[in-house]
Amino acid sequence: MDFPAGHASPSAPRPICSAEHGDVRYSNPVACAAGLAVISYIQSHDLLDRVKQMGLQLADKVMSLDDPRIATGRGRGCCAALS
Repeated sequence: MDFPAGHASPSAPRPICSAEHGDVRYSNPVACAAGLAVISYIQSHDLLDRVKQMGLQLADKVMSLDDPRIATGRGRGCCAALS
């Protein structure tokens, strides 16, 4: 069962029109608790700083590749692309 943050409870009033779909006025406490748990994990494990450090290492490796098939390399964090 999915737990979207907006309008998930079957007992909550339904939106009047399609423009109100996903309105956060009907927040789901399970989805909110899951979101808070994810934020807590990210903060307690210092994931953002680790991603920055790993991203710099990855960028150094990508930029140091000496291959005629690679024209450019770019990236942000732990995501990199070669063309």
